Amino acid sequence: MTMTTTLLQRFPALVSACAVTLALALLGCVTPSHAQTVAVMVNGEPITDFDIEQRTKLDFLSTHKRQHAKR
Repeated sequence: MTMTTTLLQRFPALVSACAVTLALALLGCVTPSHAQTVAVMVNGEPITDFDIEQRTKLDFLSTHKRQHAKR
């Protein structure tokens, strides 16, 4: 006697596999939120540590030069 599996018998396993894959993909896309601490106020506008970090990265990408911290 040959065991054959029909589509209806495979369907629950397929749905489960898809659900697990989707859940893992969504968990992998979660990024931690950045704390927004104000580093300085310029003309009444708060400049956060995150703003400074992002601007530093942009400057490096556009000039390919590292900015040295002023002391």
